[in-house]
Amino acid sequence: MFLLKWISGSRFYALLAFCASVEDDIARRRLHQLKEKMAQCSEEPKSRYFGVASFFHVLVASTYALFFSAIANVAALRPTFSAIFVIAGFAWLLVLMIPTFLIEKGRRVGLVALLYSWFFHLALSLATLIYGLGFLPLSRISILCWCAGALLVWLAWKVINSREMSILVRWCLRLKMRQTLTRQLQRRSVKKRSKPPAIPQKRR
Repeated sequence: MFLLKWISGSRFYALLAFCASVEDDIARRRLHQLKEKMAQCSEEPKSRYFGVASFFHVLVASTYALFFSAIANVAALRPTFSAIFVIAGFAWLLVLMIPTFLIEKGRRVGLVALLYSWFFHLALSLATLIYGLGFLPLSRISILCWCAGALLVWLAWKVINSREMSILVRWCLRLKMRQTLTRQLQRRSVKKRSKPPAIPQKRR
């Protein structure tokens, strides 16, 4: 309950509500409201170097933070290494990239998926701690791996809830709203052209 209250008061939760209102305006074709919301999203994100120079560095950083936190938690359990872990790791990285692509398209479901993935990794970190304390002998490597995983989960939330993430998502929404407005204006112009000219009636 405390966690939900904490999330509901965050910048990321406000961003979710803003995305929901934008999608509702698009669905109901409220063009005037979309123009007003576009004015609220005028600030452009800064391009930073994170592997490559990109506007989407915050999405990349949060994805990799969650991915490596999962690796650290699995390593804390000290399993026997197998090629299955490598395949599962690549598959999991692809799954974590899905919210990134959805957010780039201005989809609210991408933000929801990113939040749920963060919740999953937080639960994974807690489950790893409980299982390690109850069923495994403590060792420095296990403790360090778990601490690293927990720290990466915390850093992932700091990135997800950051101002730069808010600016990036609003910028993606601005592009989506601009496309919607352009499409609606084009449809209106086509309808006006397709209407037959009014035939003047003769006066008797």
